[in-house]
Amino acid sequence: MNNELVGKRPIVGIDLGTTNSSVAYINASGEPEIITSFKGEKLIPSVIMIDLNNQVVVGQEAKDAVIAMPERTMTAVKRKMGQKDELPIADRRLLPEEASAIILKELKKYADAAMGEGEKEAVITVPAYFTDEQRRATKQAGEIAGFVVERIINEPTAAALAYGLNNLKKKANILVYDLGGGTFDVSVVEMMKGILEVKSSAGDNFLGGEDFDWKLVDFLAEYMIKTYDVDPRASIQARYILKTEAEKIKILLSKKVVVEIAIPIVVVKDHKPLGIYTQITREQFEAMIAEFLDETMVLVKKALDDAQLDVSEIRDVLLVGGSTAIPKVEQLLKEYFNKKPKKEIHPEEAVALGAAVQAGIKSGQLLKQQLIATDVAPFAMGIAVLKVDATDRLKPGGFQKIIDRNTTIPVRKSEPFTTCCDGQTTVSIEVYQGEDEWVEHNHFLGEFLVDGIPPAPAGMEGINVSFFYNINGILEVTAELESTGKKVIVNMQDELQRDSMEVFRASVKKIEALLETKTAEHLSSHTQMSFIDAFDFEDEKDFGYPDLENQDLKVLKQELEQLRTDLSGRINVDENQILELIEAAITTQERSAMIEAIEEATDLLIKLDLD
Repeated sequence: MNNELVGKRPIVGIDLGTTNSSVAYINASGEPEIITSFKGEKLIPSVIMIDLNNQVVVGQEAKDAVIAMPERTMTAVKRKMGQKDELPIADRRLLPEEASAIILKELKKYADAAMGEGEKEAVITVPAYFTDEQRRATKQAGEIAGFVVERIINEPTAAALAYGLNNLKKKANILVYDLGGGTFDVSVVEMMKGILEVKSSAGDNFLGGEDFDWKLVDFLAEYMIKTYDVDPRASIQARYILKTEAEKIKILLSKKVVVEIAIPIVVVKDHKPLGIYTQITREQFEAMIAEFLDETMVLVKKALDDAQLDVSEIRDVLLVGGSTAIPKVEQLLKEYFNKKPKKEIHPEEAVALGAAVQAGIKSGQLLKQQLIATDVAPFAMGIAVLKVDATDRLKPGGFQKIIDRNTTIPVRKSEPFTTCCDGQTTVSIEVYQGEDEWVEHNHFLGEFLVDGIPPAPAGMEGINVSFFYNINGILEVTAELESTGKKVIVNMQDELQRDSMEVFRASVKKIEALLETKTAEHLSSHTQMSFIDAFDFEDEKDFGYPDLENQDLKVLKQELEQLRTDLSGRINVDENQILELIEAAITTQERSAMIEAIEEATDLLIKLDLD
């Protein structure tokens, strides 16, 4: 180990994802490596749960409980980052950054186990199109979790770093297509023998696999409306049953062109379970999500235009994010660029591995590689001013850019302004992020007051406004009076009340108190629930069955195989005959035998879950 590194705190890279999260570091061989969970998982679902014993559970077990206890679980928190409203979970309410901090604390446990206990620094990734508020919330989440967070890095840039580490001698333009669970980003990166310069970025913070899942939920709901005249989306439990199944169907459709769907229970009506028995083709799914995929290609073109590059000038296209497993994605990119996209780094691991590379660069562990990355500001930033409108009248609310979109960061830029009224002694600086010429259509970041301006006629007192946008994509604004030299410096990270030190400490205490109740690594047997627990059966005898007589034999077989899996390991020796009955029915494929086996196996499964 380099002697200069001895005594420095360890540093990790973190991919805080909408669907899954992971943590990585630079191992003893100088390579980025994912730190696995205690169960050996490289990715953990970004789901938290407060169980019936008020224990906090993070990851797969929390995800498994979403159907049975949706009100006690929280998913897709990343899409809420930067919002001021608290989110309900069980009998608690958490800010999005507090919920994210719980996920990050789980990752910190894995890092502590692999690297030793103690303080750790973290490089945390965010979508390139995250706003200033969302970046601040992410940084704060890491700090609440106990990390020292001095660097936030854009996800496509992180993926490019992971790629660049293995291609240090390359000189080429690459395009990073990052389609994750909740967000889409695309970046054009110029590689110059170890120097990675982001030329442009584009994206959408509300476009990803989650949206594809909900399209499938609508498809399944329409089946139930048509078949039973029941809309299952009216039920929270049913909605999450469909959401869980939709995710499975989406994954299967990446491997198969047709998927048989057999969901025995979605809702219960008149004491009878209503299920779904149908099929879906890959072509149908692609039609459902065509508008989303088309939008990603529009953004790809925008990124190329901003970088002033032609399609032919892109050497490699990198696939990043779990949703790039959808075959249509690769097809669209291959047709557009006339080359097959690359997957040499696992799309779901690339961001965490790249964050670890950035961590290694920052710590000095990768000094020999001489790898450097620069990034860009994804939005224009500026202030509200008086502006002439379409009728040639001067009106407030105009947007004056100070930093242009896709400017390389870190960057400092200044613009001169003047007072607009006679005798004006104060001015409010309103800061916005966006592209529209009027601030009402842009994203408000905050405001502050500059007072003590010497009274003078309108336009006679000058005020220089300076923006400093740092490598974490967080903004500092300075307003200086020309006549007196008085300065007001505001870090927008500290401007909102919820980001004050007092509120930060309150968040830390809240999360620490919540986690103090956790006494077990796993859910207790008393809190494990299956989807059957989600339904209220007034009388077990009234439990009926969906129409099995008219189902395709393949569907019946699939249902039997699933029941066999569900019962395996849960029944005693005296009940083994049910497994024999299932095996016989699968072998003979006689409709009456298969229906009998389904009914008996379902009865037993219900009994096991209700006991």
